[in-house]
Amino acid sequence: MCESQMLEREGRDQHNIASDEGSDAMSENPTMLALLEQLGDQNADVQQQAAISLIEQNKFALPLVTRALRSSSNAQVRYLCAWILGQIRDTRSVPALIEALSDEDERVQDWAAKALGELGDSRAVVALEALLRRHPRPETRLHAVLALGWIGGAATTPALITALADEESEVQLAAAEFLAQRGDKHALSVLMHLAKLPSEWLRGRAIHALAQLADEQAFDTLYAALNDPAEWVRHHAALGLGMLKARRACADLMYMLLYDPSPQVRRAAAIALGEIGEFVAIETLVSALADPNDHVREAVDAALLKLGYGVD
Repeated sequence: MCESQMLEREGRDQHNIASDEGSDAMSENPTMLALLEQLGDQNADVQQQAAISLIEQNKFALPLVTRALRSSSNAQVRYLCAWILGQIRDTRSVPALIEALSDEDERVQDWAAKALGELGDSRAVVALEALLRRHPRPETRLHAVLALGWIGGAATTPALITALADEESEVQLAAAEFLAQRGDKHALSVLMHLAKLPSEWLRGRAIHALAQLADEQAFDTLYAALNDPAEWVRHHAALGLGMLKARRACADLMYMLLYDPSPQVRRAAAIALGEIGEFVAIETLVSALADPNDHVREAVDAALLKLGYGVD
């Protein structure tokens, strides 16, 4: 979409918010105004219930909530308005949410970024990229990356590649995951590095993303992860080696199938052996038909069928 089209659409959005039949009048009724006032209440339950009630009003709440996001002096009201607009998911709120990325309150910036990601509107890409570049707070940069990833499209790829060099591991990983989903090999080296982090949660996500890339350069990292103390890291590593059809890993996967204490890992090993397709694995797979876990046995059955070994 060119700049003139974007400007025209923004103008049309603002006109439509104001002129939507019946919505503007309804937004000014006492009940709606009372709900807006309750967003600033000190009681979290009152805030939440008011926000939910405004979300339920859908497009009828749009003019009121959009104005409050732009003009309220209460930061709590503004960030709740950003959240409400993300839940209503009407693209006419995009210009106001883009403005809110420059709000003085970080919570408003975070929720505006999240809402723009949920709306999936490409008009927000430039502003989100600027937020990612300039903001000193890692959590806000992470929200910007997530929003860009949710919006998708080729226009977001340069910003995600830039985020791979972020100083915060969570920001790097989020960008790398989105790129891996697109098959973009820019994420490869970063993911191999992140797969060695102390955090079990981050390692598991990095190995999962590496598996999605299915690149031979990731073999050593995936192979090493078969010995990770975390079961979900081993699980994703086994599946990744199966996607690579890594014959070199067959012996290790056969051992895992028989002896790993985690049924999820044993199941992944069976799936991987079926994908690799080496007949040498048949005897081990047949032995694994005695596994106590139903899901493991189902995966073993499927692997044996792929190898041409009929199971009664």
